[in-house]
Amino acid sequence: MHHHLRRRSLRLGLVTLASAVACAEPSGSSSERREHAGEVAGEVAPREAPGRPVEVVAASVTCEAPPAPSTVSERARAAAVDAMLAGRPEQAVLDFEALIRASPRDLGAQALAGAARELLAASQERVAALSDQIEPVRVEPLPRAARIVERLRLAGVDPVTLTISSAKANLITDDADWLARVGVEPPGRRVFRGRGGGTVLPPYVASALRGRPAQAIYTHADHVVVVYGDLVGVFAAGRSPRAFDVSAAMASSSEAAPGLDLLFAQLVGDTLVVQLAYNGYASESGEQNAYVAAFDGGDGRLRWSSEALVGNSQNFVIAGSRLITGYGFTDEPDALFVLDLASGETAQRIALKSGPQQILARGDELFVRTYNTDYVLRAAPGLTAAPAASLAPAPPASAHPSSAELRCFLDAALAAIDRRDVSALDRALDGLDKAGAEGAATRALSGVRLDLAARAADPKRWIDLSTQDPIAVAAPPWAYHLARPAERPRPGPLRLLRRRAPIDSVEELDAGSDPALAGEAVFIAPVEQGALPSSARPDIPSSYAGETLRAIIRSGEAGLLLVYGGRYLAILEGSTTTDLLDLDAFRRPPAADPAWRAFAEQDVTYAQVVGRTLYVSNGGGSYARDVFGKKGFLSAIDLDQKALIWRSDPLVASWSFVIVDDLIVTGYGFTDEPDHLFVLWTETGEKLAQSPLDSAPSRIRAERRGEGALIRVTTYKSASYFDLTRGGGGRR
Repeated sequence: MHHHLRRRSLRLGLVTLASAVACAEPSGSSSERREHAGEVAGEVAPREAPGRPVEVVAASVTCEAPPAPSTVSERARAAAVDAMLAGRPEQAVLDFEALIRASPRDLGAQALAGAARELLAASQERVAALSDQIEPVRVEPLPRAARIVERLRLAGVDPVTLTISSAKANLITDDADWLARVGVEPPGRRVFRGRGGGTVLPPYVASALRGRPAQAIYTHADHVVVVYGDLVGVFAAGRSPRAFDVSAAMASSSEAAPGLDLLFAQLVGDTLVVQLAYNGYASESGEQNAYVAAFDGGDGRLRWSSEALVGNSQNFVIAGSRLITGYGFTDEPDALFVLDLASGETAQRIALKSGPQQILARGDELFVRTYNTDYVLRAAPGLTAAPAASLAPAPPASAHPSSAELRCFLDAALAAIDRRDVSALDRALDGLDKAGAEGAATRALSGVRLDLAARAADPKRWIDLSTQDPIAVAAPPWAYHLARPAERPRPGPLRLLRRRAPIDSVEELDAGSDPALAGEAVFIAPVEQGALPSSARPDIPSSYAGETLRAIIRSGEAGLLLVYGGRYLAILEGSTTTDLLDLDAFRRPPAADPAWRAFAEQDVTYAQVVGRTLYVSNGGGSYARDVFGKKGFLSAIDLDQKALIWRSDPLVASWSFVIVDDLIVTGYGFTDEPDHLFVLWTETGEKLAQSPLDSAPSRIRAERRGEGALIRVTTYKSASYFDLTRGGGGRR
C-alpha cells in the first residue's frame, strides 16, 4: 500500500512535498510506516519526544503534548491548523502559504498546506456535484436597446445623487497605489489556473460547473457570483447555489455585431443583474454595446435593459435603489451613469475625462479610477446597502471531527517534524490514525516521515533546502562601491576587439566554448514556472518560500545555483546546500519614476561562484531612466561573511556573464539604451575594457586562447566574435 507514496517521496524534494499530497495513498500504522521506510532508509533509532502527557488515551496510544507555541511562526502555524480543523480550508491555505513564505524551513506547514488545498478542492468538488444537478435558468436574449418589461419592486430607499468632490490626474500605472489609498478590495477578480496558482476560491464555490472551469469571481456582501464561460453560479456559505445560462444574452445580435462578454453580475433579491459589453469601438456594432440588464431569477425573463453605451467598467455598485456604472473607450464619450435599479433608466450622467475602470464605495463616497484620472464623488443622501440576494438555506453540512486528542497528536507530529525526529513522528502518526484524523493531513505528514527517513540514511542523494534559514544580505549601495582593497595586482593592459567575420549559427557560437566558463543555465519561462524542466534533476525543489524556480545554473564542476522568484539563491555543491541567500535588497532601487514603479524591480538574472565568492547580476526591470540610472549591476559577495565585496558601476550587466581567470566578461543593453560588452576585474569590479554592440547581449560564451580568450556574443540582432587579449596584443 505504501510503495506508491514511497516512490513519490523519493522523487520529490522536501520543499515540493505539498504538491504530492493529493496523489498519495492513505497511510497505515506506525509499524507499517517503519517497515516501508526501513526498505529505503534502514531503521531509525527511536528518541523520546519532549512534552507533557495529557489524559486523553486512544487505544493505548498516549499523546505527549509539545510545549505551547511561543514564537510568531509557531503561533501562526497553530492558527492555520485551527482553520483547517474548523472546516475553513480556504483560510488555512492562505495562512499556511503566508507561513511558508516567512518560514521556508517549516516542513510541517508545507505538508499541511497541501492537505488544506486537498480539503478545499474536495469541498469545491462536492459543491460542483450538487450544482450540476441544478438545471440552469436560461436568460432571454438581450434586446440591445433600452426596454422596461417589469419594474423591480424595491423597498423604499431614497435615490442617491452624485457630485464630484475631486479629480486628480493619476500616473496610469499606479493602480496598486490607488487601491491602497482607497482601502477597499475590488469586488472582481479573475481566476487563473495552472502552475502559477491564482485566486483561492471559497470552499462553498464550485470549482467547475457542468465541466466549465471558474474564470472570474465577483464578491458581494452576502454572496459571490462566479463565471464559468456562459454559465453563472451564485453561491454563499450555508446557502444552496443557483445557476444561470447567459449564453442567449451574450450572443451576437447580428452577423455584423460582436458577441458580448459578461463583465460583472450581482443577485439582487431574486433578480440577476448583469453588465455585458465587448472590448472594441461602438461603431463595430452600430453602437449596440455596453448594457446593464436585469433578468428574473426564476424563469430568466428580461425585466429591463439599459440604453447602450452605459456600462463597460470592471464593476458596478448598487446603492439602495440606484446602480452606478460607467462607460468609455478611447475617443468615445466617457461618463459615469447612475441607473434606476427598478427600471434601468438613466437617472444621472456625469462626464469624465476618460473611461472608468474601477468603481469602489466607502462610506458615503465613491472612488472612481479612470485611465488617467482618479475621481472622488460624494453621494447624497448617502450610500446604502444593496438588497440581499435570495438564496435558500442549504442542508446542514456534516460536522468536521475534531477533538483534544486529535489536536494533541497533530501538534506532536508537527513538533517531531521540526526536530526531524522520525520515531516521535511515527508515534504521533499512529495516534492520529486512531484518533480519526482527516486523511489528507495524515497522508501529508506520512510523506514527510518517509522523506526524512530516506534523507537521514543517505543525505548526499537529496537536495534539501530546509537545512538552514536564508540569510538576507544587507542592502547594497546603488553606485560603484569597493568594500575592501584588492589582494592581487591589477591586470596589465587589455584589448577587446571585434572580429570582422560574424557568427552564422548557434552551433558555431557554442563550438569550442568551455562549459566550465559558460556556466550553462536553464531559464524557466513564466508559463512553466512551478514545474521542473524535463532535463533537470528530479529532486530539485520547484518552489522555495512561496517563490517558483526561475533558473538552474551550473557553476564549476559540481556546483549548482538555483534562483527562486528572482530573490532567493540556493548554492549547492553536489546535493549539499552550502549557502542560501535572500537577495531581495539587491532588487529594489532607492527611487523610481512613480509611473513605472511596478516594473522597477531588478531580479537576480545570473550568478557564478568561484571559491567562496559569489558573482551575481541583477538585470531586468524597466528602462534605466525610470530608476534614474540605478540598474544593471554586477556584485561580488563574500559567502563566508555574507557581505558585499564590491558592486560595479550601473548599466554593465543585463543577463549572463562569463569568468575567465580574474576577468568577468559581461554586457548591458535595453531597447534604445547604449549597448556594450564590458570586461571587469574580479577583485574590484572595475571596468578594464569595453566595446559597443549593435543591440543588447543575451548570451556570452568564452574559449581560452593562451592568456586571453575568444568571446562569442549573441545579441538581439546578431552574433559576433571578440578577441580578449592581455598586454595590448590582438588581431582583427
